[in-house]
Parts: sequence; structure tokens; C-alpha cells
Amino acid sequence: MRRVAVFFFFLGALALNGQHSVAFLNPLPVPTALTSASGNSDKAVVETLIPFEVSRGMIIVKAQLNGEPGSFIVDTGAPLMVVNKMPATAVRQEARSFANTIAYAPETIDRFQWAELAFQNLDALALDISHLETSTQRSLSGMVGYNALSNYEVLFDYRENRMALYAPRHNVLHRTASPLLEIPFELQDHLPVVRLRAGEQTLVFGIDTGAGINLIDRRWFDELPEGMLDPGQAEDVRGLDQQMQTVPSGVISGLELNGWPLDAQMGYLFTDLQHLQTDTGLKIDGLLGFPFFKSLVFSINYPKRKLYIWHIEEAP
Repeated sequence: MRRVAVFFFFLGALALNGQHSVAFLNPLPVPTALTSASGNSDKAVVETLIPFEVSRGMIIVKAQLNGEPGSFIVDTGAPLMVVNKMPATAVRQEARSFANTIAYAPETIDRFQWAELAFQNLDALALDISHLETSTQRSLSGMVGYNALSNYEVLFDYRENRMALYAPRHNVLHRTASPLLEIPFELQDHLPVVRLRAGEQTLVFGIDTGAGINLIDRRWFDELPEGMLDPGQAEDVRGLDQQMQTVPSGVISGLELNGWPLDAQMGYLFTDLQHLQTDTGLKIDGLLGFPFFKSLVFSINYPKRKLYIWHIEEAP
């Protein structure tokens, strides 16, 4: 499955020598109840606020899996829900991560209760994510992926450490505020992708809240326009295969998203994404993770294919 291969390559890419802080400002608009039905949810859809923690750049929420409470990473780069357990040998399959292969198995979640939402019979992946438990120093029950998010406009507010799920059209968020930026995106399989400008060149980046770092294909280390890259020290990265790689890093200035200049002090790790394109057909040059998100309030409207920027925290 192509989308599984894409997910495994990116999931758990952690910069092991750094963490990031989160700013706090004003509250979100309070959601209101809706009356329409939602896919595989077993109750009326509600718009709901969900508190979260940030650990190693990843969003962690509380939810219940088959009646058992637990902690889950919210990952816009995940195609399906993930259940944290070793896959059964009889049905296990393999996919490639950064440097090796990892095992997973199909799974069905009988019931997933998340704030005011309850889902039944959700497709999922059984997967050992114990190295993320080590990194975050938390017990993790799994991950919330695309199939639990795809019917909503999902807003992430790192100011107050909470997110919100809104109806995709005519919701209270748009009735009470206007976004600073409205950016169209494409879905490559499950992954939202946007286009960045680097001088006269266009780069395609995925949006992944499960990534604690920004990634960019290694070829851009030599091909970015002159003066945009300030090389840094090599850094260690670990993928779901739990293998370590040492890769180049650097600060890239002059990147623009729909005319909006990105933070000129934001760091990126350069890793080989060419085989990912060959193996899966995914056409991206990089991935925007926590260093991009941490200064923003933004929402991903999956049905409308729009990324909205609501607030930009100025660098000190």
C-alpha cells in the first residue's frame, strides 16, 4: 500500500538534540454542536475543543481505545489510526523506513472515543511505536491518523496547547474571525502538500504534525539558490525502524508560501527522499513539521483542501 510506505518513511523522524517551546495567547472560538452525520462516527457530529501536550514536537491527546483510556499522537502524516502493539506474525507485512524495514499488520478498532466524537470499526495499523514512548517519556496507545480527521476542518493552536475539530463549511471559526492567509493544498494520498518558492524554483512540501523536524531532500543542499542556505552541524535522525542516521542540517532563508516569507531562522534536515519517490510515486521535496507549526495557529480543512493561517507569533 503506497500510503503506508509513505507514512512509515516519515513517522518518528526526530531531531534527537533539540526541543521547542510554545507561546500562549488568546483562546479559540468555542465550537457549537452540529446535526449532520459523520462517516464512521456512531453519533451526531459535534465541533469540539481538545487539549493537547507537546513532546518532542509531537501533539499528544487523551482518548479511549476500545474503552481503555490512553495517550495518542495526532499525526496528519498518518493514513490510518495506529495501535501501539507488536503485529501478529501470521498477518504481518513490511515497509521501508529511513534505513531499514519495519513490520506492521492490519487492525480494526472496534470503538475510538475522542472528546465528543465516537468512531466504530476504524481501519488501523498494528505497529510497535515504543521508541516514540522512549522519546516522549510517555506511554502511548497509538496515533490519530487521516481516517479520523478527513471529514473536518482541524485547527491547531500551539498558543494554548489545544486543537479543535470544526464542520468543514460555515463553522463558527470562519463566522467569528478571518484568516491571515488562505492557502490551497493538494492531497497526495492522505498527505496535505503545499508549494514553496525558493527564488525561481518551486518545492513541494508535505504538512505533517507528527514530524518533530523539517525535512528536505538532500539534493537541495547543493541546488538551492545561492545565499539561501546556511549549513549547520550534522544531526542524528531516527525513523520507525529505530535506525539512526546522521544527516546534514542547515537554516534556509528566502522560502515563501503563497507570497508569505517563512521564518528565515528555521532549520531543516537534509535526507534522501529520492527512493521514496521511486518506491511510492509521492512527489515531494520535503516535509514541514514542528519548527514550522510552533509559531502558528492554523487549520487544515480536508474537504475544502485549504490551509488557513490564523495567527503568526513573531520571533523575539
